[in-house]
Amino acid sequence: MTSFVRLFGGALGVLIAIALASGAGIPPLDIGSLGGIILLAGWIGAWFVIGFSILPYVTFIPARGLIQRVLDLSTGEFVSAVAGLVVGLLIGLLLGLPMANLPDPYRWALPLGTVIVTAWA
Repeated sequence: MTSFVRLFGGALGVLIAIALASGAGIPPLDIGSLGGIILLAGWIGAWFVIGFSILPYVTFIPARGLIQRVLDLSTGEFVSAVAGLVVGLLIGLLLGLPMANLPDPYRWALPLGTVIVTAWA
């Protein structure tokens, strides 16, 4: 399973590299020259290595650890944790609704931060 996630991360890295190179012009390339083609190949290769290396540590390995920790919980602890999460999200929602009337950068940032903090606690 880990090898599939690594290859998927590499493919995702290649797609990100191509999207950045074609759409945003990062890095600025001259495809007509040999140096530009070599730089593009290196850019795509570097993003493949980044995706190949990082994606399992962002998705698969933490999920495996979380599953193991949840399996170690008793039924009462699990129900208590889920109820606390629901209550925290409800409190965050009720606190965030009046904040939606604030000016633009605070209109979306403060309610989101409130929901994250109350769900975490």
